[in-house]
Amino acid sequence: MKRKEDENMLDHIEQARSEVKEHDLVKTELLSIITAEMKEVIGDIKRFMMTNIEFINKNLELIKELEKECIDEVNRVKNMENLLEKLSKLKVQDRKAIKFYSCQTLGHYVSECQNRRKKYGKTTKHQ
Repeated sequence: MKRKEDENMLDHIEQARSEVKEHDLVKTELLSIITAEMKEVIGDIKRFMMTNIEFINKNLELIKELEKECIDEVNRVKNMENLLEKLSKLKVQDRKAIKFYSCQTLGHYVSECQNRRKKYGKTTKHQ
């Protein structure tokens, strides 16, 4: 009888061992699947971040260009104000002498504005 109990006990232990091995295999497989999924998600996140970084860098470059153009425009306006102040102090005959030059400069300025609008996709023209 003791021998039969020992055999039953050994069978029970062997069955428990096989269940533990199966459980460990399932656990290992699950960990492998989860790890693979996490790697894929991390890869997607990295690609998304790189795309956003490229987009942000392009926008920063555009902002820098526009900032430079704004500074140039402010400087042009300041120069025009200085010219207008100087013109107001000139005599009538001197004003007539530089009228032709002023018209050419203004025409060039309008052309530059139109070119800038075309560059950024705006089709509005000065009337």
